[in-house]
Amino acid sequence: MGVRQSGQVRLRALGLLMAVTFVAWVAGPAQAQQEITGKDGAPMVLVPAGEFTMGSNDGSDDEKPVHQVSLDAYYLDKYEVTVGQYAKFLEAKGMNVPPMWTTMDQPPHQKRPVVNVDWSDANNYCEWAGKRLPTE
Repeated sequence: MGVRQSGQVRLRALGLLMAVTFVAWVAGPAQAQQEITGKDGAPMVLVPAGEFTMGSNDGSDDEKPVHQVSLDAYYLDKYEVTVGQYAKFLEAKGMNVPPMWTTMDQPPHQKRPVVNVDWSDANNYCEWAGKRLPTE
């Protein structure tokens, strides 16, 4: 895999990690809190149930046809996973550190979003935090 492809995969994985979602679906908006705290201490906000239009009639074959999709309510992390949160995960699980970790894991960077993680790293973090990555 070339450097550019590797970077693109890492950026996609970072996007997935930033969009970490809670595993359990919400029973109903009337019963759900608007904000909760996840196992990893991250604030999570309620995304209410709803419908949206997905696809394109003008795009690639895998985008066709345009159709309505209904989603149940779910919780989504309010902020990206930080270096500090990821450090707690690494310590608890004894996982390999991502590239450039010694540079990232410094006091001034603890509240910045973690970078250089791939899909597998993001998924492992989610499992540890009692969450999951979003799906299409």
